[in-house]
Amino acid sequence: MRRGACEVVFKINISIPADLREPVTAVLYDHGCTGIEEQDDVLVAYFPETVSPDEIKCALSGFDGLTVSCSPVKEKDWQAAWKERFDCVRAAGFFICPPWKIPNLPPSLVGEDGAERRERVVLIDPGNAFGAGDHVTTLTVLKFLRQWADGQNNLAEKSLLDIGTGTGILAVAAHMMGVGSVTAVDTDESSVEAAEKNFALNGITSGARIIHGSIRDAGESYDIILANLFLEPLLELMRPIADALSPGGALIISGLLSGQEKPVLTKAARQGLMVEDGRVVNGWFSGMLRRAPACVPGRNSAPERGL
Repeated sequence: MRRGACEVVFKINISIPADLREPVTAVLYDHGCTGIEEQDDVLVAYFPETVSPDEIKCALSGFDGLTVSCSPVKEKDWQAAWKERFDCVRAAGFFICPPWKIPNLPPSLVGEDGAERRERVVLIDPGNAFGAGDHVTTLTVLKFLRQWADGQNNLAEKSLLDIGTGTGILAVAAHMMGVGSVTAVDTDESSVEAAEKNFALNGITSGARIIHGSIRDAGESYDIILANLFLEPLLELMRPIADALSPGGALIISGLLSGQEKPVLTKAARQGLMVEDGRVVNGWFSGMLRRAPACVPGRNSAPERGL
């Protein structure tokens, strides 16, 4: 899930019923959208020159109750509007914000009840990559990741793989949680550049690596894998994901609209991955799956039969 690297040349304004906001958003990103602004009951979606306005209108024609209009836009105007919209968010013990808002950070992070919060500040400059930290799928993965980390006794000895890392926010958070070995992969060059920048912004110089490529380029075996992707890539990558997951390891998935999870979970089960926890938040499904631990000889095993 990402924004593209091409120059923004047009925007589409979509008047939309509330119940269609999430599925329409997914369709827009799946067809090359570089970013979306939400203005009451209107979505403003931005697109690069590589996308045809007619193609987008055709993709939206399957939804009832939409009013769609298209107009040109300059990249600098989009960037200014997007930066103005970008706000700080709190999730799973982190305070996520863009570097241009550092001067406005409170001197101490204080909750509504006046008690000081023990939150780590994560600086994210999205550039042209998806994963600013404000999308529900990213936030839910962060919560699952925190849940997993809190259940580990030796995080420093654990390894994590973030597939389709985008800005690298999940990999950065994992490193800050104390995961000893973090690997982030992405097939998009602009995402790799954004992730490298955000690793540097957060002072990460060791214990993490970024690979321009896919899971097949990551190698090794991992204790936990993060896959915040759309339906098609999740289905395509489920087998190599299972192959890369250590016995007893966890897989956190997201990026699926509610109702799309069934084929993914079915394919995961065929690879020996069973659902441990799943939830739908604002129309998006996220889940934590687990691979069975390795069988220990002599423990809960049937006695050998004599010849």
